[in-house]
Amino acid sequence: MKNERGSAVIIIVALVIVILLGVAVAGMLFFKSSPQTPSTPKQGGGLTETKLKGDINRDGKIDAEDADLVRKASPCNHAFACWNKVVGKTKDGDNPIYASDLDLNHDDNVNELDISAMSSE
Repeated sequence: MKNERGSAVIIIVALVIVILLGVAVAGMLFFKSSPQTPSTPKQGGGLTETKLKGDINRDGKIDAEDADLVRKASPCNHAFACWNKVVGKTKDGDNPIYASDLDLNHDDNVNELDISAMSSE
């Protein structure tokens, strides 16, 4: 009888651990944050900080080329695979431009509203 009780306790403890691990994994997936717009240089790419909010291709001006990048990547939401897709390169070709870099108004969407957000800071 004592051996049966010990086995039952072990099974209950194992089930509790499995349930807690399942809840932890589900919580991590549920609260997973969206990728942040790179604002500092990172190893392997990412855009560097600029004074011109809409100068996406880093050519020193906000122009139709920048707006075209947004239009071509639109619509894209942070939950879609396109969010981390490389959509171009900076003028010098040294940094990739990700769809997430085009979210100028930081609403986790790339759309026409981001073209409206293009301005000097």
